Amino acid sequence: MIEKGCDLSWEDIQAGAQIPPVVLLVTYEKVAMTPMATWDLFPGHNNPMYAAAQGQKAIYLNTIALQGFCDRVLTDWTGPATRITRRKMQMRDSVFAGDTLTGRGRVANVYRDERGNVVIDAQIDLSTQNGLVCTASTSAIIRSRLT
Repeated sequence: MIEKGCDLSWEDIQAGAQIPPVVLLVTYEKVAMTPMATWDLFPGHNNPMYAAAQGQKAIYLNTIALQGFCDRVLTDWTGPATRITRRKMQMRDSVFAGDTLTGRGRVANVYRDERGNVVIDAQIDLSTQNGLVCTASTSAIIRSRLT
């Protein structure tokens, strides 16, 4: 396994490499503040009574938060020179205040694009203590540190 923060070159990364997990404690404040920061004011993300009326057990993370966390799984490993170029997600369940969200990934492919940039294609899974909540196929261009 390639460890986060080590000195990687793109030649060291191969399909099948495991991306170190990232864990997020999903606090009530984080669930309520994320939609405020992203202007996603749908009440299921910040109003417990509305979420309950929807049949949800608590307020839940918005899609933008899950997209950002998915990206973070890859960028925490590859570093700040990474630019996400594609993300295709399939949401399967909600992530509620009080959950622990864990992102895990693996490298699907590493190659140079037509401009000579190093590209990593990765598969990312997000899970809580209750199981899988989201899967994503993500591509990123890696600059400087891995090129």
